[in-house]
Formats: sequence, structure tokens, C-alpha cells
Amino acid sequence: LGPLINTGYDDFAPSLSTDGLELYFARWESGTHYDLYVARRATVDSEWGVPVNLGPPVNSDGNEAGPSISADGLSLYFHRGIDAVSRRIYVAKRATTNDNWGTPVSVSTAVNTNIAISPCISADDLELYFVSGDNLLVTTRATVNDAWGLPVNLGPAVNGAPGAIDPVISPDGLLLFF
Repeated sequence: LGPLINTGYDDFAPSLSTDGLELYFARWESGTHYDLYVARRATVDSEWGVPVNLGPPVNSDGNEAGPSISADGLSLYFHRGIDAVSRRIYVAKRATTNDNWGTPVSVSTAVNTNIAISPCISADDLELYFVSGDNLLVTTRATVNDAWGLPVNLGPAVNGAPGAIDPVISPDGLLLFF
């Protein structure tokens, strides 16, 4: 993606918007903590612009990483934590893709009972995949206005090897990459 995106910093966990015009990722910020950034481009054939730190209220004094942008571009899921044992999943929302992000809120006490990282929201916004310990889990909801249900471990077929991280569900919901 070139030197604007791939810097000497630790740049990782990319999440591309459905229209291909926004690329969200985490970056090691000046040797102190991770922050979320976005790079934009005018068309899918254009070069990426200079990445912009999302700043407050999305970024805090802690670490923000693992972004996942919703299909409509109006919800940004990510994990936040001061240290390795306090990481939780949050969501920031905006009214339109031209608006600033609102104050992030915890996705659910059911999801955030343990360490929860690397969220991935499904294209229909009804499934949220994430990592807790060495396991991939999913939580679901009936509609976008409902609360998230209790997380379900994806079982030994998925969680058979240690270190399963960074789940990504295909737009049709049939393939899970990790």
C-alpha cells in the first residue's frame, strides 16, 4: 500500500470500508501506545491519502486496536485497554460517513466479561466475532436495535490451534478467516 500506510511504525489490523474508500488500522503511536487511524482515497483507483489519527473520543490515553468498520460505514468496532488484562470491545457511531465519530461505548457486559479483542462485525450487523483468550467467539442479536446475546465459543474445529486471532467474516457470512 506504499510508504504512507506501511511506515516504520507497527501498522496492523486493517479494515476496509465496503466502498473501498476508507482504510482503518492500528498504529504504534510515537512509541507510547496504539491508536486508530484512517486513510482515505477519492476512488478505488486512487492512491491512499495520508493516514489521519482518529483522535478523541475514539482514541484515548490507552491502547486502541483491532478496528472493524460496519458495512454501512456508520459503526466502528475496536478494542481498548490500558494493559493486557483490561481490554474490552467498544463501538463508536456516526450519523453519516461525513460526520465525526461519537463517544465509544462498551458493546455489552456479556461480551466484555473477560478480555475481548479483535472484533469483526458481520455485513448485516447481526454477528460480532471476537477473540477471548485463545478462543474465537461470536455474539449475535436479532436486529441492530437489540442487545448482543451471550457469546458462543466457535468450538474445536476453529479453536483447535493456539493463537487464533483477528477473525474476519466474509460479506456473505459463509467464510471465516483468522
